[in-house]
Amino acid sequence: MTPYSNVSMYHSLGHSVFLYLEAMLTFEQQSIINASKALKHSLAVCNRYRKKNTLGESIGKMVKKTNFDQYTEEEAHAELCHAECLLLKSMLTFMEDETLSSFIKAGLKIRSCYNSYK
Repeated sequence: MTPYSNVSMYHSLGHSVFLYLEAMLTFEQQSIINASKALKHSLAVCNRYRKKNTLGESIGKMVKKTNFDQYTEEEAHAELCHAECLLLKSMLTFMEDETLSSFIKAGLKIRSCYNSYK
């Protein structure tokens, strides 16, 4: 999966999931850092395939629900992959640092992920 992780959002997400599982099972600091970097890279790859919104559309999202009928199949898959990456990254944030600020950051990331799934 590693050779295509720069191009394909599925390979990038798969690679990140395996590194995430390794970090969760070993609790080693280096594994956590590697998983965090891979998830950050996966988010960047998924952002390439997500639908680009104008400023007006971004503000409109706060008021009304997103109409996924206007999305292409690739953009809808990218939204789901992005939401999954956000969820894994937020769970990893709990393990990286156990301070109050990291718990708040992780909570906000989980909220953002939940709003993406809605």
